[in-house]
Amino acid sequence: MRKVSVIVGVADESVVPADVLSEIHMAFREFRDVQLEFVVVRQAPGSALSKVSDDSGFVVLFDAGNCSPKDVGRVVVPLLEGRADVVVGRRSGVVGSVRERVASSVLRWLGNPLFRPKVGDSDRGLRAFRRGVLGLPVRALRFVEVPISYREDAAPP
Repeated sequence: MRKVSVIVGVADESVVPADVLSEIHMAFREFRDVQLEFVVVRQAPGSALSKVSDDSGFVVLFDAGNCSPKDVGRVVVPLLEGRADVVVGRRSGVVGSVRERVASSVLRWLGNPLFRPKVGDSDRGLRAFRRGVLGLPVRALRFVEVPISYREDAAPP
């Protein structure tokens, strides 16, 4: 049994609706050998890695305010198939506010020298990785980008 820990980041006073967790479960219905663990945090999802079970082989960082829960399964597939160490969900056609576009551009400009190949939408949203990659040099990792949708009803940050 392979264990996938999904860290769900929510806004300070938000609760995760049951339908969000249900949609994530549905995204994994074809994987009979996967066990899901949910960790809900009211902070940045990446800051909750210490709350993930030690026996978890894969970790998903899911921003419940910006991403569709239906895409969680999509970003884990390359990991389960052994094709990637890190998967980044890439939203296409997202316009956003001027502030969001500028912030994303600056973060890509600062972060892309670290990555090979370049990662287009790495500043927030939906990411997944093999638990064993923590502490490894970034350039040694296999990165894959997967197209994901954008939640139109998401509140601005």
